[in-house]
Amino acid sequence: MTFPLNRRSIVLSITSEHAAVRREGLALLRLFSRSPRGRRLATDSLDVPR
Repeated sequence: MTFPLNRRSIVLSITSEHAAVRREGLALLRLFSRSPRGRRLATDSLDVPR
């Protein structure tokens, strides 16, 4: 299964005015943070310096 993780969708979800959307965005980031590949995908999509 693939998920179209992109910078815009993650940033929009965690900065949403709607609490439910923010919770889901943060839950997604938590899920990705559980594995090295997920962390890499999240940091690449957020363009975070390493």
